[in-house]
Amino acid sequence: MQIRELSLRTNNLLATAQFYTQVLGLALLDQTPTSIRLSIGTSTLCFKAIQADHSPQYHFAISIPHNQVVFAIDWMKNRADLLPVDNGLIADFRNWNAEAIYFNDNNGNIVEFIGRRDLDNASGQVFSSDSLLAINEAGIVTPDPLALAEKLKSNYGIPDFSRGPRLPDFTASGTDEGLLIIAQTGRNWYPTSQPAAQEPIQVCLINQGQEIHIHFN
Repeated sequence: MQIRELSLRTNNLLATAQFYTQVLGLALLDQTPTSIRLSIGTSTLCFKAIQADHSPQYHFAISIPHNQVVFAIDWMKNRADLLPVDNGLIADFRNWNAEAIYFNDNNGNIVEFIGRRDLDNASGQVFSSDSLLAINEAGIVTPDPLALAEKLKSNYGIPDFSRGPRLPDFTASGTDEGLLIIAQTGRNWYPTSQPAAQEPIQVCLINQGQEIHIHFN
């Protein structure tokens, strides 16, 4: 499964455009008074403006070359504060054969760079914004993660992630190329104490050759 497009909301569209273009170096595909579209490798990240005192907060992950997680730390250190993970900066997901680092964007979204060793994406190039290969994960929040996972399977053919987990408060649907990370409302997003909250989110997926558009919340 692949995540082709992810659409989130923000109460500060200008600052969001500045963060993703100037800090992360993403190409701005389109900008209107109420939305922006940004290129992340083979994926598109969209933000839509809302009028609110606080911006919705989401979690999503960007795939990077699996052999360049350490280089990603060096690249990010003057761009954003990395979030501490297990007394360090790199999360080692052994069950998923992956490593990741985390930081917040201007909205407080928890953004993750993840290197999955089972994806054939090793690189010998200097790490740069071109090393941001695709949106790899989208965090979805619901009162009943297992029920939502079953609905995704029955309605769209999206499989349970073969590496697990299958827990009442946390599960994942998809493949190494693209995952929906399904968290129970109020469960803290790793590696923070920020509780997951249901917010409007839209995803465009490619699953088994079919394009799927899903609106959550």
